[in-house]
Amino acid sequence: MTTSTRERPAWEVADVIRQHGAAFLAKHGGWLTSTQRQALRDLARCRTAALGGHVEHCLDCGHERRAYNSCRNRHCPKCQALARARWLRRETEHLLPVAYYVRTEAMRSSSDQSTMKTVIRPGELHIVLVRGGLERV
Repeated sequence: MTTSTRERPAWEVADVIRQHGAAFLAKHGGWLTSTQRQALRDLARCRTAALGGHVEHCLDCGHERRAYNSCRNRHCPKCQALARARWLRRETEHLLPVAYYVRTEAMRSSSDQSTMKTVIRPGELHIVLVRGGLERV
């Protein structure tokens, strides 16, 4: 049986969600969609006993290792790392041989209300940003 030489990082997304998720949901849960809440639940439970698991046996030495099941949520960095890498490799083939630039703009506001509108209706924010960028070109 071969063992992985990769060490687990000090903090994973799931650790942060498990530690701070309840406080986050208490403060911002009303603005999240059901899909976003489900993603938080899935990521927190990924590769834990909550999703069940199985025992792997080495045929050579008899060593046993518990392996917990994955959540398979498309937003999970643990479950989707390989799929994401394959997708990026595939999509890179479609890039044109030109330089690419990313433009970002910060919007400042004195009220939290406009910030909440971007959380609730992100599509409207994107339209405003695109229009603003076109006006500057």
